[in-house]
Amino acid sequence: LDTQEKSLAAFRRAAPALPRRKLGQTDLELPVVSLGTGGGPDVNVIKFAIGQGVNFIHTSTSYRGGEAIKKVAQAIKGQRDKVILGLKITWAPDDDRAMDAALQTLGVDSVDIAFFNIHKAGQVRDPKYKRGAERWRKQGKFRYIGLTTHKETTACLTAGLDEGFYDALMPSYAMSMEAEFQPIFERAAKQNVGIVLM
Repeated sequence: LDTQEKSLAAFRRAAPALPRRKLGQTDLELPVVSLGTGGGPDVNVIKFAIGQGVNFIHTSTSYRGGEAIKKVAQAIKGQRDKVILGLKITWAPDDDRAMDAALQTLGVDSVDIAFFNIHKAGQVRDPKYKRGAERWRKQGKFRYIGLTTHKETTACLTAGLDEGFYDALMPSYAMSMEAEFQPIFERAAKQNVGIVLM
């Protein structure tokens, strides 16, 4: 082995295993640290993360102009069984063509969890999302459904909990939001809805 490979091997031996937690009422066990691909990480970075036990990766066709999802596809090829795959849905819940194209780009038939990307509480309550989720789940496009949001965050998450069909919530989050989010976290725990923080 050359020096770089020896250093990497030593790092892997010394690194503690990442703790994992069950995501709400799903059967998914996610590490306490996961990998979002909005920044469009290099394929080797994604592969390295997987090798270190980062088994949850979420991506979107909108990240880096569609390049990030292609990098994820390259990184998970041949090791899909090691990855819990999340897909952010940025298209309408009746757009089968967009859903199928995203799965095809990833090189998979389905993802573990799909997240509707919604930024207005009123839209979260639109029944078309529940109908779309139920239809796509029956078609085997994903196993679990989530909600992700970056705006009107607490209102959107509250609406998602009110709707009662989401398996997980994935909000953008900063430590300064802890007091604001604590009631949502507590309610999600009572409803057995998983939380993934971005």
